[in-house]
Amino acid sequence: MALKDELALVATVAAAYAEPGEQVAGVLAAEPSAGLRVYLCAFRDGEERVGWLALDEDEEPVRDRAVVRDAASIVAAVGVSELIALGILALTQTFGDFSTSVFAIDFLLCSPLIVASRFAERALSRGFSLARLDGRRTLIVGAGRTGRSLLRELRETPGERVVGFLDDDPLLRRRRIQGALVLGGTDEIVRHLEATLPDIVLVTIPDAPRERLDAIVRACDAAEVPCKFVRRDRDLDPRVVLGASAE
Repeated sequence: MALKDELALVATVAAAYAEPGEQVAGVLAAEPSAGLRVYLCAFRDGEERVGWLALDEDEEPVRDRAVVRDAASIVAAVGVSELIALGILALTQTFGDFSTSVFAIDFLLCSPLIVASRFAERALSRGFSLARLDGRRTLIVGAGRTGRSLLRELRETPGERVVGFLDDDPLLRRRRIQGALVLGGTDEIVRHLEATLPDIVLVTIPDAPRERLDAIVRACDAAEVPCKFVRRDRDLDPRVVLGASAE
């Protein structure tokens, strides 16, 4: 999906969060860290007051202040650079027929270009990681928010390689989530363990029915693949979280 279409879709979603009398004034995309895209949505009411809302890749409000701060800092840095450039020109040159609106256009162009450059860096990094045959191969069970967050953290951890997801939602089958393929459901785990040859299985749905979890554990035991349950905690170090297993 083109960035323009992506921003238009986010604007439509953001409109549902608008207060009475507010309208979506604009949407800016930022990538505060590799694999994490945040959309800063501006709202304006009839009195020209401006409010902001940050949405994540799943089009849900971002509640992590650090993520919002990092995303806003990218956009703010571009804005400050435009103001500095405008100030230097104002002090050293006469504008004449030169339109100052070019700075606003430059701001709107630079913000997505910075995002695009970060995405290009991430794509290259993923390409090199996929080309490597070394590293621990991980199969993630559960493609929900916890599984997606775990995927991002594993990709930022040296020596980790995610081979795919298993999820029982039929709408997710054969879809790619942040580049990782949803291979199938948990009822097919035996086949996918044989096909992907993971070094470890990380289960991000510890509250699923006991029968389903028992089947996953039995399949991993039969394939002699370690199986660990992961409970997501934003405030813990990824290596600590990954080491937390269920009895």
